[in-house]
Order: sequence, then C-alpha cells, then structure tokens
Amino acid sequence: MHQTFAIAGISIGVVSLLLLAISLASPILSAVAARSKGYSGLLWFSAGLLFGPLALIALCAMPTRISPFRKPHARRIWRKAG
Repeated sequence: MHQTFAIAGISIGVVSLLLLAISLASPILSAVAARSKGYSGLLWFSAGLLFGPLALIALCAMPTRISPFRKPHARRIWRKAG
C-alpha cells in the first residue's frame, strides 16, 4: 500500500518543487534587482545563494544608489534639454 504525506493538504513533492523553484530564482532576482539599484550583482547573487529570499527582501529595503541623472538614458535627455 502506497502512503503519501501531506502538509495542509499539499503533497510533499509539490512543497519540494516550490522550495526548489524559490531557491533557484532568489539569486537571479537578487542580482537583477541589485544591478538596477546600483549595487554589485555578483555580491547579491552570492547573498541570494546563501540566504535565499531573505537577501531579496533585504535588497528591497535598501536605498537606490543611482540617481536618475546618472543613468545613461536620462543623461542624454538632460543634455538635450540643457
């Protein structure tokens, strides 16, 4: 007889797959978010590997280091207007 285990009605296989997806996505999302905020993508990728979604939450709480006038597309618009 085959017995399955469940947590709150969800099978262990689904929970494992969800945890795997989160652990694979966290470093990538952390690196992309870090680069868009002006931080090191490699450093935050490593933090995402070590800490998972906690690194992404910490990064979201950090301030942006790039001002809008330092971004290349904004600089071109600023030169045309000035």
